[in-house]
Amino acid sequence: MRKSKYALCGLLVVALAYFTLSGCETTNTGPSASMAHLLVKRGPKFGAKQVLAVMVDGARVGSITEGQTYNGTLSPGQHVISVSPSGPHRGNLPTKTITAEAGQTYTFTAAWQGKHVVLL
Repeated sequence: MRKSKYALCGLLVVALAYFTLSGCETTNTGPSASMAHLLVKRGPKFGAKQVLAVMVDGARVGSITEGQTYNGTLSPGQHVISVSPSGPHRGNLPTKTITAEAGQTYTFTAAWQGKHVVLL
């Protein structure tokens, strides 16, 4: 009798949890819906040991190693996106100026064009 009583209570708890949670819904109205997304990928010719720094408005926000992608958020408004390869580098660093809008995704690929790094 006692085992069936515990089994019945356990079943009741599981049923209540199911019915309570089945009405839950995930919406995208939180903070991420008010932000823009930034993705920065590495081109294939950077080399396995070279690290690529990702900067937003002059501040370093992340680093990308081989096989990785930077995935971050931006507040709405104007931003300057740039990248910098590790090691000795001559020339200007590539920059892109964007006006970020909430809910939008901005994707760039850092690549070598000759001896210069560019953002495509």
